[in-house]
Order: sequence, then C-alpha cells, then structure tokens
Amino acid sequence: MTKDEQQTAAPYSHTTQRNLSMSNQATSPYLSHGYPNREVYLHSLAREYNVALTSVLALAQLLGPSEDFDGLPAELEDFSTFL
Repeated sequence: MTKDEQQTAAPYSHTTQRNLSMSNQATSPYLSHGYPNREVYLHSLAREYNVALTSVLALAQLLGPSEDFDGLPAELEDFSTFL
C-alpha cells in the first residue's frame, strides 16, 4: 500500500474496527450484558439466585434463549424464594 493509500484508508480502518466490535455486541446479547457467552451467564445466574446449576440449565432450556434476560431471572427469583 502506498503512503497516499495508507493516509486515505487510515480513518476508515478505525471506523471498521469499531463497527465490527459493535456488530459482535449486537449479535450477542451476552456480550452486551458483560458475559462472554450464554454458559457463563447461566452459571452467574445460579450463583446470584443461589439455585443449583442443573435447575438453571433445565429452566433455561425450557424457556429458551429469548427469555434469558427477562423471563429466566424472574422465574429464578420466584424459584429461589421456595428454597
């Protein structure tokens, strides 16, 4: 790449990296909530609500990923009050 091409591309390379980073967060709700993946998130819920991991995993499977940040924590909160 010539010096002129580098100067022309330089402003865009940073923008592209930022957009890719934002794109990864947009595709992973776990990343946007501070977790690297669903597994780590579910483990953290088990600790937070003091519920056995097997129970969290079973409930997560029943509800599906679409409820991971809404229905699942609500159900775990209710569930933990009965323990």
